[in-house]
Parts: sequence; C-alpha cells; structure tokens
Amino acid sequence: MKLRSFSGLFVVIFASAVFGQSQNSGTSAASFLRIGVGAKATGLGEAFVAIADDATGAYWNSAGLANLNQSQVTFMHNEWLSDLRYEYLSYAAPYHEKGTFAFSFSYLSLGKFQGYDLSGNPTADFSAYDLAAQLAYGHKLSPQFSLGGAFKYIQQKIESEKAGALAVDFGALYVIDQFNFGFSLRNLGTQMQFIQEKYSLPLTADLGLAYRGLANLTLAADVEIPRDNSVRLKQGIEYNYQESIFLRMGYGYSTSGSDFGGASGLALGAGFMLKQYNFDYAYSPNADLGDAHRFSLTINFGSVRGM
Repeated sequence: MKLRSFSGLFVVIFASAVFGQSQNSGTSAASFLRIGVGAKATGLGEAFVAIADDATGAYWNSAGLANLNQSQVTFMHNEWLSDLRYEYLSYAAPYHEKGTFAFSFSYLSLGKFQGYDLSGNPTADFSAYDLAAQLAYGHKLSPQFSLGGAFKYIQQKIESEKAGALAVDFGALYVIDQFNFGFSLRNLGTQMQFIQEKYSLPLTADLGLAYRGLANLTLAADVEIPRDNSVRLKQGIEYNYQESIFLRMGYGYSTSGSDFGGASGLALGAGFMLKQYNFDYAYSPNADLGDAHRFSLTINFGSVRGM
C-alpha cells in the first residue's frame, strides 16, 4: 500500500474530526453531509427544518417540497478556508396537485495534498473530494400535513481510493395557523469502507418549530440530534420588507465543543427577490477554522400550481 493512500485515509479521518468535534466525533464517514445548504437556511443559523420552503428542502426536510407552487432551481457556492470549496445544486418540480420531485447534487473539493512514498520522499500531489446525488419527493396528505422521503448515493474519493454508500431520508411537516412543526431523519444507510476500515454515515434527527404570526417576521428554532455528535440548538429570525428584501440572523449552540460542518456560533444573512430570481448571502464567522461565505441563486419558473 502506498504511503500516500494512508495519507489519504488520514485526510478522511481529519475531515471527520474537523466537520464534527466532540467526544463522539470521528466515528462517521461522509461528514460533508452535515454541511448546511442554501444561504437562506444558513443565514437563519440552519433553523430550517420547519420552514423548508424552497428547493433546498430536498436536504433539510423533503416534506417541505410539497408546498412549492412552482418549479425551482437553486445553486449555492460555499467559500471555506483556503482550498475547501462546496457546491450544491437542486432542481424541484411540482408533480400534479399534491407532490413535488427534486433532484440535488452536492460536491466538496478538499483540494490537493502532497504525496509521499514509503521512504518519506515527496511524490506527486493527489486530490480528494466528496459528492452526493439525491432524489427526493414531498407529498401533501392534507392542507396541513406533508410527508417526504429521499434516496441518495454518496461517494468519497482520495487519490485512487473510493468508497460509496446508499442512504435514505424521511421528513414530516405539519402546519397549523401561524405555526410550522417539522421533523427530519437524514442519512440512514449503509456503511462506507476505506481500505480495511468501515465507517457509518452521520445519521441525524431534527425537530423544528417556526412561527409566522408577527408582522414581517419569521422565527425558527431547531434541535439537531446527531448519532455521533453532541446535540445542537439552532435558532433564527428573518425580517422581510414587502416580500422583496430579507434580513436574517441565526445562532447555533453545540452542547459540547464546536462543529465546523454545522450551525455553531453566529450567522448573518441577507437576500432580495427580483422578479423570478432570489439572491441570498450568508456569513458564518468561525474563530477556530475561518469564515464561511455562502452565495445562493434561486430561479422560479414554469406555471404556478394552485395550493
């Protein structure tokens, strides 16, 4: 076995430690699945499970897709540290009156690393990346209650070593008056094997509450319960001016340590709507690992479905 293959395995272990730091972290593979998507959601401190009202619902809570009344495409670009780049694309299309399909793709580039042979001499650089492709569906069972599910394929590659896994997500959303109640279970699936080591996926459950009873304000709070990490409490607030300009703020608190991949600390965001285009930005300062800047573009198109 080449030493750089072992170096690649170290990259996976290091990334797991970086994306989830707690006494139980590092026991899961594909930790990039913890990275929140969409500048709207991340600007709210990732308190989005009970909202999930755009194409990124494929990630947060597939039940929310059922409430889309028009087709959407969302693209997000995430700038992180020096060589870390994260891209996300989601396409959602309403199907008949009560359901919506969505296809999403995420890609994390970990950059290039110096390779070494068994004698410790430098060799050619090698690269590493993570990706996931997902098909999701949300269905409205009643005007108040929706269910959703998703099937995803996950792959990680380091130099010539690859590992893959299959997983499913489940979601539920209940709306009563100005309150939304959300639940999601993400990354329930097979193990990933790198060389001789097997790792479980980062199974995560979320409970969320959102309130829209105040003029021009949306309040949201989530409790995130990862299988291999500490519980996170997330809360966010959004102010909208004439449904065209949006200001957001959120805060995530981990019960033990910090979490680079998740909503630890302060998040700030803004967005504006211009005809069928939504532009969103979110900024997440992180004292330990640098700042994260997320940019999202959402395009609404096609006929409007009656709700």
